[in-house]
Amino acid sequence: IAQAAPPKQQWHRRPRPWVMGRLLNTSASDRDPRGAVVKIFNTRQRPGWTVPWQDQPVESSTGSGAVIQARKAGGTEAEKVVLTAAHVIADSRYLQVQRSTDRFSGQKFRARTVAVCHEADLALVSVEEPSALAEVPPLEVASAARLPRVFDKVRVVGYPVGGDMCSITEGVVSRVEVQEYSHSLRAGLALTVDAAINSGNSGGPLVDATTTEVVGVAFQKLVARGVELQGHAVPAPLIQRFLDEATAANALDRGRGPCSGPLHLQLPSLGCDY
Repeated sequence: IAQAAPPKQQWHRRPRPWVMGRLLNTSASDRDPRGAVVKIFNTRQRPGWTVPWQDQPVESSTGSGAVIQARKAGGTEAEKVVLTAAHVIADSRYLQVQRSTDRFSGQKFRARTVAVCHEADLALVSVEEPSALAEVPPLEVASAARLPRVFDKVRVVGYPVGGDMCSITEGVVSRVEVQEYSHSLRAGLALTVDAAINSGNSGGPLVDATTTEVVGVAFQKLVARGVELQGHAVPAPLIQRFLDEATAANALDRGRGPCSGPLHLQLPSLGCDY
């Protein structure tokens, strides 16, 4: 009697950790945040303050951003958007987003700003191609009640100058106090970290080293003689307030029309502007 041939042995390639995190329900501490951080290309033209009748020459700049889930009005639906700094997309004429090139293709997708708060240096960017962020695992923004403490270990993720791949620097929270925001020259709560923040890191997430939650958005560093490793990030309470106000104003659907602009938000004040 003829015997059936034994089944061929099949070899299965072990998926990379970032793929496993996307396919399986792994814990947050096992996730690699680099897949959710994008590079932003801004073709901008600043106004001419000394000669108001003409604009300055067109220039290009880059920054970073984190893919998050933003709730729509009513709270029943959510959409993937990019959380970044306001100065990264300021004076934009043409905006593009590129996913992590070591995980996805290097294709650039056209984007638009849906909400911005220049005082807190925060902005939300929506990608026009619906499928562009479909495979990108979004990061979770920390609760508004959770403010990092001194000595908490954090990581700055983004695309600083000096290379094309996503970069990570690690450090601790050095201070939590009011700082002057260089973009708006307004005072606001900020995190001071000793993780390196360089040109191109602006708008990138500051994530908790244990949970990978977004606890801040990198927006500036202190540059002076005798000063080293003093970077600043917008803390989670300000981020959550910005997201809540954008949701309440229906910012994600507000700018769908061809003539619609982004939603401009402001920090609460006593009405005394300067």
